[in-house]
Amino acid sequence: MFKTVLIAVDVSEEAETQRILSAAKALTADWDCASHVINVVPSVGMAVVGSFLSDDFEARSKEAAHVQLMEAIADANLNARTHVLTGKVYDMILRRLRPWAQTSSWSDHINQSCRISC
Repeated sequence: MFKTVLIAVDVSEEAETQRILSAAKALTADWDCASHVINVVPSVGMAVVGSFLSDDFEARSKEAAHVQLMEAIADANLNARTHVLTGKVYDMILRRLRPWAQTSSWSDHINQSCRISC
């Protein structure tokens, strides 16, 4: 039905992540599509906040999120590519969608894509 499915999760919410991944697997079971699971680690951003954290805080957070995401996908027995990004959640999701938006407009592309929110 769809060629590409983007599934956004927050791995810090383990039960919710498993519920979403299970729903995605059930929904896409009969589709010939590429599944992508994205998790966004919020960036520290503000210098005031960042000054209280170690220099490698974001890198360690991103690596920990990647490990958690790989475990969650394995637990759900879902065949998907993973994407762990750092930044604002909505910006990173839209940025991840951009390469797939080769057609006329964002609204056309979004209408042709599958977004799972449970």
